[in-house]
Amino acid sequence: MLVTFWPTQPDGKNHLKILRELFRRVRAAGLAIRPSKCYIGYFVLDFVGHKVGDQQITMKEEELTHTQNSSALTTKQQVISFLELVGYYRKFIPNYAEVSAPLTDLTKKGQPNKVKWKQLQHMAFQKFKNMLGSLLILIMRDLNKPFIIQADVGIGAVLLQEHVDGLLP
Repeated sequence: MLVTFWPTQPDGKNHLKILRELFRRVRAAGLAIRPSKCYIGYFVLDFVGHKVGDQQITMKEEELTHTQNSSALTTKQQVISFLELVGYYRKFIPNYAEVSAPLTDLTKKGQPNKVKWKQLQHMAFQKFKNMLGSLLILIMRDLNKPFIIQADVGIGAVLLQEHVDGLLP
């Protein structure tokens, strides 16, 4: 699949120049591009559950309606399905491993099929719903700004930058 985004600045000539060079290289490599799988000149595009473009990636609101409408989970399979759904958007969730731990514990081998929902699991479930309900945005890096490393408990780290509003994306 080939995706190109129209620049945020009205610089169509530069975009066309880049496309010509891309097509030249594709031809030189003996490759072919299927037009039905190309998206050229978009400002923003829906792509595999995300909205991509304008130098940022956001979650598609339609995709998260199911999460927001979820009621308490009663079976191990429901917990697994919920974790798979929120796990798909884990890049938007700070400290994902820490937040998901109480729910993940319910899916371990030896746990009953009918889950025992306690306060800790309810808090984790609500935290996921709240986090995914707020519009979280990932913004493309700016090499001219300093980077911040944020580590979580679950052997992970995120490289961040301050946003123009002073918020971390």
